[in-house]
Amino acid sequence: MSLRFSLLTLVSLGFLSLSAIAREDALTIYYTNDVHGYVQEEGAVDLAKIAALHKDSPESLLVDTGDFLQGAPLASITRGRSVVELMNRAGYDVVTLGNHEFDYGQATLKERLAEAEFAVVAANILENGQYFTGLGHAVYEVGGIKVGFFGLTTTYTPEATAPANIAGLTFENEIECAKREIAALENAGAELIVGLCHLGEQGVPCTSTELAAALTGDYQGRLDVILDGHNHRLENDVVNGVLIAQTGTALTHVGRLTVSREGNSFKLSNTLLGAADVEGVIPDSEVSSQIAMEKSALQDVMNVPLTSSPVPLWGGWVGNLAPARYAETNLGDLICDVLRHEAVTALRREGIDPSRIVAVANGGGMRDSLPRGTLTAGDLLSVLPFANQLIIKKLSPADLYALFEISARVFKGVDENGVLDFNDETGAFLQVSGLKVILDPDATGRVREIRLADTGELLAREDRERSLYVVANSYIMGGGNDYTLLGTLPEYLAIGFEYEAVRAYLASHPLGITGYFKEDGRIRYRSQQYEGGNYTARLRFECESGVHGLQSAVLLIDGRTVRTVRSDPEGFVTLTLSEGSHSVSVQGMEQAVLVSNYLGIGLVEDRYREIPVLRVNHVHP
Repeated sequence: MSLRFSLLTLVSLGFLSLSAIAREDALTIYYTNDVHGYVQEEGAVDLAKIAALHKDSPESLLVDTGDFLQGAPLASITRGRSVVELMNRAGYDVVTLGNHEFDYGQATLKERLAEAEFAVVAANILENGQYFTGLGHAVYEVGGIKVGFFGLTTTYTPEATAPANIAGLTFENEIECAKREIAALENAGAELIVGLCHLGEQGVPCTSTELAAALTGDYQGRLDVILDGHNHRLENDVVNGVLIAQTGTALTHVGRLTVSREGNSFKLSNTLLGAADVEGVIPDSEVSSQIAMEKSALQDVMNVPLTSSPVPLWGGWVGNLAPARYAETNLGDLICDVLRHEAVTALRREGIDPSRIVAVANGGGMRDSLPRGTLTAGDLLSVLPFANQLIIKKLSPADLYALFEISARVFKGVDENGVLDFNDETGAFLQVSGLKVILDPDATGRVREIRLADTGELLAREDRERSLYVVANSYIMGGGNDYTLLGTLPEYLAIGFEYEAVRAYLASHPLGITGYFKEDGRIRYRSQQYEGGNYTARLRFECESGVHGLQSAVLLIDGRTVRTVRSDPEGFVTLTLSEGSHSVSVQGMEQAVLVSNYLGIGLVEDRYREIPVLRVNHVHP
């Protein structure tokens, strides 16, 4: 049985000495999670500095808990090859797999695993009854301490990647697998046991907290640490005697766990280090050179200008909220319009009425927003990093109602201002082209009506005879995001790839995209409490001098409507806007913010939303 720790010192955020631990029987574990290929970003911890910390601490290990292969253009363009090479050079020792490691398919993932010079432990992912990566756990002796690692990946993964990507694999129950691996590590002589987990704390069948809490009875006190990932949190907690920690995402932080032997037990001290904490660390030259080389190789591809936009096209995160996962956005409209155009073009030779052709796209597939101004190929790749094919299938109106009921599962209600109450997001919410959809978040059946956009025809909820042609990416067409209905339907036609189609469309408009100043009203919310109408939102002015109040500025609403406004003494500005989302900017300033009653941005302050802040240059008394 592993030795227990007698004292746990937790420092949520802050500076600790970065010198290596010198006393006998002591080790340091540096850890990362959800890097998503963002290895060198402004305001984050450079991977080259993490490599330096590890290499300058002889009695240390460097580990990761998944989602490292996919995300940033540096990762996506090379399908993870560049990231693996950088992790090799940084000296990673052991990692586990996240759900996004499967996004390129099993064949590509196995290529990356073959290139890795670090161990990949994945205890609950089985192929033909064997560990998928060939390894479920590993033991290292560092600083006189035998530490054992096992890997767990959330059993939500089959819903979080295209079904074809995990075909033939079995994802075992996290708790039962953890118990088996703990016993195996103890038998292998491990004194300290660490779970490298990609579970997270919300929206999954088993969270890291639930895993720790379940280790009672015979398993009480036998797991020391869970290093976690998946939901991009900063976490440093103790549950049932188990330290649970994760570092956010994109290397905003790196974790440092120090372990020292004290008699028959261990003392653990954990901290999350941000960019300021490692400011004085000299980056590892080998890793820095490799990052520079990889980025240079991407520039010719990434910097190609495609078009421009007078407003941001909203899709990715705004604070802690991803707009495209809850409401129609102008980016969702654009992408779906491109998909529909591709389908209309492909089906034209068959004489199919274009009004019967519709497009849908899952909001979780839009990983970023497109900025105001020039749009490059790299910008678009940040939005659409997946290698998704475009698939057309035939659906009945009844099928469409069923799809949008799944899309609307995220909602729990709507208040009198149109502010949505929602469950933790899954990415399943559908953006659309070719349809007009009204949802009632307060009803049991949340889809009130669906109409064809071109004709205004109301589709009958029970109509299973009529055929409509639906185009979507291969992820949801394969049954991803719980769209199992789509996965059971036969493919009608495959018509290319999502990223390439949108890129070609943008490049065909070199003078700019002007049809997407705001969302188009394709998805609206109605209930007994809310039947539409204007709403009042608040913004706040700030300037470099720190003065917030009594400032006048000319605002652009959706890049076109001009309003001159004046803030109150506390710097707040009140705007009356039509329902839905709007981009707001100060004339002459590059920055723009999103305001939306549906999303509550500008109306609500909570863990998801903040009052938008606009920078202004001048103070007018």
